[in-house]
This record gives sequence, structure tokens and C-alpha cells, in this order.
Amino acid sequence: MKGVGEDSVDNLIIGFGMSAIPIIRELEISGQSYKIISKNKNIWRQMKSSGKLNFDLVSTKFSTYFSWDLADCKEDDFPTAKEFFNYHKKYYEKYKDKITKDHVLKIANYKTHSIVETQKGKTYKAKNLIIASGLKRKISESIINFNRKVQNKTIVINSSGDTANMLIADLICNNNKIYILTNGGPICLNKSFSSPFVKIFGRKYGGNYTLDQFEFHNLAFLSKGIYKDLIGACAFPPFFSSKYPVKAFKRLFADKNLSFFSKFYGAAEAVIHNIYKTLSLFFAQNLLHSKFSISRDMKVAQETTMPFISGHIFLKHWPIDVYHANFAGKLIDSIKRGHKLNDLPFFINEGLVTILKKQNFKIDKNQKQLIGKVGKIKYDHLIEGELERPNLDDIKIIKEDQNEYSYVYRDSYLGILPDGLHNTYIIGTSRPNTGGIGNITEMQSLFIHKMISNEKFRDQILENIEDKKAKYSKKYFPGNKPLPLDHLVYYGFYNEEIARDIGISFNYRWKDLFTSILYSFYKFKSFSFFLLPNNCFMYRLSGDYKIPFASRIIKNFMSIYNFTDLSNFILTYFLYRFIYLCITMQCFLSGLISWQATGVLILLQLLLPRLFLLFFEKAYVLKFITSFFWAATCLFLPTSVNLSLVLLDLLSVPLLRKFGHDCAFSDLSSKHKYKKFFYKDYIPTLKSILHKD
Repeated sequence: MKGVGEDSVDNLIIGFGMSAIPIIRELEISGQSYKIISKNKNIWRQMKSSGKLNFDLVSTKFSTYFSWDLADCKEDDFPTAKEFFNYHKKYYEKYKDKITKDHVLKIANYKTHSIVETQKGKTYKAKNLIIASGLKRKISESIINFNRKVQNKTIVINSSGDTANMLIADLICNNNKIYILTNGGPICLNKSFSSPFVKIFGRKYGGNYTLDQFEFHNLAFLSKGIYKDLIGACAFPPFFSSKYPVKAFKRLFADKNLSFFSKFYGAAEAVIHNIYKTLSLFFAQNLLHSKFSISRDMKVAQETTMPFISGHIFLKHWPIDVYHANFAGKLIDSIKRGHKLNDLPFFINEGLVTILKKQNFKIDKNQKQLIGKVGKIKYDHLIEGELERPNLDDIKIIKEDQNEYSYVYRDSYLGILPDGLHNTYIIGTSRPNTGGIGNITEMQSLFIHKMISNEKFRDQILENIEDKKAKYSKKYFPGNKPLPLDHLVYYGFYNEEIARDIGISFNYRWKDLFTSILYSFYKFKSFSFFLLPNNCFMYRLSGDYKIPFASRIIKNFMSIYNFTDLSNFILTYFLYRFIYLCITMQCFLSGLISWQATGVLILLQLLLPRLFLLFFEKAYVLKFITSFFWAATCLFLPTSVNLSLVLLDLLSVPLLRKFGHDCAFSDLSSKHKYKKFFYKDYIPTLKSILHKD
């Protein structure tokens, strides 16, 4: 029954930002009514008001914009903040007349409805409640208010993500000394990288790649091990630079909830991880995380069934070589548009930024100093960066049992279905560690829309929700206790999980991988999308949630996607494993090594296959061609010839480390070539523009 002064609504949306737009669109398409309540300006409109839209995004258009807006997108570039603000403004203008400006104070949730009370004294009875209030971070205050023109100061930033790096990109030009306090990061990823472009026998190899082009998420669902070997495009990628201390193993074996097999497998996986970590000290000194010992200790050595756990903070940046190639010829215009150099590995290598581990220092705010075992560091400015959290703190939510609700990401299935609340959906509190947040909020909206509009589907999801949460936790969450960064998800995995739930997954198999590799040699009329990243638009090419102009979107994407090189890279990995296995068996059959030595060599190849990438991580094209012909002939070559080729292959490693192209992520090898450009051209130009604004 409707209470006195209550307004009844089918779907009440709390908060209006980019996260709310996809669900609004789906509700309109299906003819369902809705009401929007939003209290104030979002962060983008605040940045516009303060003149801080002077950067570019860390995600490309294809992983940032909504899928239905991609039909005319023919470049996989990185939008500037001004472009993205205008994109958001377009939707704000479209829906502003439907937004009720008010602030929700209290929600009382019942089995069939929710009662919502607002600051202006309104009461709403909502059948479905969609909370799209997003996340909030303390560092957002610094984005708006911190004076980026300060000079000759010591600045401590108590954060290490993309937002902190956005501030650093301005602060480095004014002779400031910058310290970053971290828990062991940051994990630095090139948002764009390149390999030399060549043409051989009429085929094109090499070129430019954006980060999401090299994520090929679907392989992870077939083989965790192979995906971990390949995803870094080198033997010792930065996201595997952590280590497992003895305490992590003790916690693992003390966990009574795990079976013996799970403990054994988790421990074995952690030991192998530590072996790679140790080897990186000798073979990866050209990489930032090895040279500067940037890593963190893992708390528990518990294996998850997917290659990446939730909770990684990735920092995406323009590497100076790619920045120089793209913007040096039009530097002034590029900086004014927002394309700024933010190569943190280069800044660290040059001594412009110093990484400090939080556990080694205490912040004395009264004396403005960091106190550590090795001494004190005086600072002029401290930029706080506490962990982000859902923007729900000032809304009191009462459950049906009259207890107050507190949002815990891990207890909320996919971060969407809050534990203990009925017909309530939370959107925008999952954040991708790569790609744009619109990529996953659109997928969340499809899930929510199906929950609202399809009773049978909703019952199926809710019937075994605890089992589904447990299965998801086993895949992505280490340990048994919720962690502050559980909401940081790997977007391609997350999108696929939602797609499987709502029935729009491609359900790929191994044959799809091989079809994709074959397609790189000959363009069949129909082919598998297996190696393409799991952007939202991939799931909307057909079916119930098909978008207009789907064929045009995929055609545009394929025309700019470096599909051939990715296939060649993966194939090279398999070829190397085949070659060295064959040669090992050939040596055994020739009597050159004993069966015991053969067993040891094969075991090492099975346990540490990522080491094969040392042979080709800095020469993708060359090693693909040589390994292709070697694999085709190794079974027919004499043992002596094969061993000679092995020797040449080993000798090529140090040569390629000196003369080959850079590794995909955080490679410092060739950055010194651009020091003149940085100090003579870039810094004076940035400083001039910054102080004119």
C-alpha cells in the first residue's frame, strides 16, 4: 500500500554519471519507467569548473565509450579529458530535465520494495533500486584544488595510481622533488608500445599497439598457465614482480578451510612465482621493477583459478619513445590538448620521482616530515590518497531485519547484488585496472536490466547466489577475508563472467584459438574473435542486446587492430616449446643425455615455460620467422645442427637485449635516447604552457 506523501516508481536510480547512462538506455528501450535522483556535480564537471581538464585518458575509445557510440570510431586513440567531458555533457544535456536534484538520506529495504527518504523531505516507494553513486577518493580533492604550478618544493604523494601520475605529469616541470608512498607498487604499464615495422614476402610485421590490444582475455579461461606466460609479452612482466614471503606460506597451511590439494597447489604456484622473481634480478635489470626493486609481499600463498586476482593497481602511461613518435612534431598543440608525457618509469630512472615503501616511513603531519629508519625527509606538501570506497557513506540503509547495511564488495555478487538487500542493484563500484569504467558499467547494466525485466532469470540467479559468490571468490579473491581493493577487476574477465550469466558469451574453445592464429595467415570469410579483448561491444554484435551498426563497429576495430602480430607472438611461444622438447628427446635418443637428465630438462620446460620468452621478447618479428622454419625442420636436422642452433639462440639473447626493441612494459633500455628531447624541448614547453594557464 502506498503511504501518505509517497511517490511510487518502478525503477529508482540514485546518482547520475556515466555509470547510470547504460541502464537508463536499456530501460528506455524496453519501455520501463524510471526516476533519477542526483545531488551534485560529478568529478568531471568539478574539473571543468576548476580548469583541470588538461590531460588524456589512460584507456582508448574502444574500451571507454559506450558500444552504441562506436560505429563511427575509426581510430583506437586515447581521448583527451576535454573530449571525454564533452561526451559526458552530451548525455547530461539529454537527461538533465529528468534528474531530480536531491540527496538520499535513508533507504529501508523490504522484500518487494524499498522506501527512500530524501533531504528535501520526499519519500519514494521503489520496486527496484539502482544505486549509481560511484566511488569516492580523497585524492579527488587534490585534482581540483592542488596548485600544480608550485616550484622548487618537496611533494609527498600518498598514492600510486593513475590519478597521482596525472598530478606528477605537471609537477615534474618545476624543479620539484617528488616522493611516492606505496605498498609496493606501482605496476607500470605502457598504454601504447611499438615494435619495428617491416615487410617480408609481402606481409607486414610490427607496428604500434595499444594496451588492450595485447590482453586477449579469452585464453585465460582455457589455460591459466599459458595466459600468465604470455600476457606480459616478456619473461618478467611488472604485474608478476611481487613475492611470497615465508609468512604467506604459513598462512596458507594454517587455513583450515582449504583442502590438502589446494594448499599444495597454492604453495607450488607460489614457489614457481618466487623462482621467476629471483631470476628477474639477473635477467631483467632493464625493467623498472627489477632495477629499483619495486614489488610487494603477498599476504597469502593461496592459488586462485584465474591468472589475475582482483585488487591490482595498474598505472598506465605514455612511454617516452612512443610519446616522442606521436607528439614531438606538434608538441605545443599536443600539450595544450592534454597529451602530456607521464612516463613514470622514466621519471624514476632520472631521479625526478622516488618510490618509498609505506611500511618504512611514518608521516608526521605537524612537522611536515617522513620519519624512517634511515632518517627524516622534510616535505612542503602532502597529497593524501586514501583508498577509494563506494559513495554510500552518507546514506543509511536498513535491511528487512532492521539491521543497518554496510557494503562489502566481496559479499556482493559481481559487486552488483548487495548481500541481504532485495531488488537492489549497485553499479559503478567495480573499477577496471585497465580499460575504461564505461566498459564494465555497460555490462553491469545489461545484467541489471535482465534481472529487472526477466523474472525467470532473476530467480535462477538468486536461487544459488551463495554458490555463485563462492565460485567467483575462488577465481579472483585471495584468502578468505575481504580486502580494500577487491573492487579492482580485470575488465575482460569481469565482462566475460557477466556475459556467461546473461547468456551472451561466445563460450570459446581451443579450436577458436587455432582458428584465430590461422586467420592471421589467411583472412577467411568467417573467423573467431577469440584473441580480441572482451570489450563490451564484442558481446553486443548479436542476440537480445544487439546494438545498431554492429558489423561496422567490428570492421572498424579489426582494421586498426594489430591482429597478425599478436597471433605470431602466441605462435612463437608454442613453437619454442615444441622445438626445445623435440631437441631434448633427440638428445636422449642419440644417447647424449641420460633419462634422468631428460626428465629434469622436460620438467623445467613444463614448470618454467615463461623463460622461453627471453629468446624473443625483444625481437618479435625476427624470432617468429626463424622459429617457424626451425620448428618445421628440427625433426629432420641432425642433433649436432640442432645443438648448434640452440647455442646461437642462447648467444642471441644478450645481443638482442642490447640491440633489440624494448619489451612491452616498463623497459628502461632505450629511454636515455630521449633525454635531450625531454630536457631541452618537452620540459620548457610544458612549463611555458602550464604557467600561462
